[in-house]
Amino acid sequence: MKQTLSCDDTIKSFDSTNIYYVKDIPQNSKAVVVIIHGFSEHLGRYESVKDKFNEYGYAVYRYDVRGHGMSGGKKGYIQDFNHFIIDNDIIIDLINKENSSLPIFIMGYSMGGFIAACYGVKYGKKINGQILSSAATMQPSFTKGVKGMLIRTLNHFYSDFKITTNFLNFFLSKKDKIKVLDMDDLTLKESRLNLHVEFLIKGTNWLNNNLHNYNLPCLLIHGEKDRLIRKETAEKFHDRISSSDRQLKIYNDLSHEIFNNNYQNIILDDMNMWISDRLH
Repeated sequence: MKQTLSCDDTIKSFDSTNIYYVKDIPQNSKAVVVIIHGFSEHLGRYESVKDKFNEYGYAVYRYDVRGHGMSGGKKGYIQDFNHFIIDNDIIIDLINKENSSLPIFIMGYSMGGFIAACYGVKYGKKINGQILSSAATMQPSFTKGVKGMLIRTLNHFYSDFKITTNFLNFFLSKKDKIKVLDMDDLTLKESRLNLHVEFLIKGTNWLNNNLHNYNLPCLLIHGEKDRLIRKETAEKFHDRISSSDRQLKIYNDLSHEIFNNNYQNIILDDMNMWISDRLH
């Protein structure tokens, strides 16, 4: 069995915010996979995903996005969505420094998919491809029109307004995972309004206005029954980007939480095949 180097550390971002990360590097790794978790989550929820990628022969770097998990910053808050992108770039620079000869792929889930996609637009030349899983790449309908105006107005005066994250339980695919999240001290129980405005309104608008600059090899995966981020989001992203190497896979029986179910190994095998095909 291959030995794996595993360690955790923090790295300072542009504004001295500490970004907590963990790296697991098997001997003779053939590529690096960066995992960006979703909203309210933390890197610890991807232990089994990391294990499979290590088994495939990939080094894995995971980090807690600012305001989440063990990273610094006000919990459940982001001042500017661009800070997510800059933080990710610092992680990528670290990986390039430590693994200069290895291809780098990013796997982003939900909000992590949004961060990855934005990174692909701005810094795509630094990496070799992306897997966007249930990615939040479009502005939700409830933030548009009159409702959107009200949200922006409220945010102007009360950007620290707290919003509970319990509503996410409705979208999870296994009841036992709901219990795990409820007992997980590192999972956000509340967030700040400005995070939602920066991510769901300003960030997604910027992304969609710049999709023509997205040229990376890209695998989009989505659950047919996803009620949080509809599959049409992935379909529109697939149709609008400039990548010549793009693929969309819709899993018929899955909802938003595509990893925490009996199909996880099938999905991860599909990801492995996609990455492997781009290493030759």
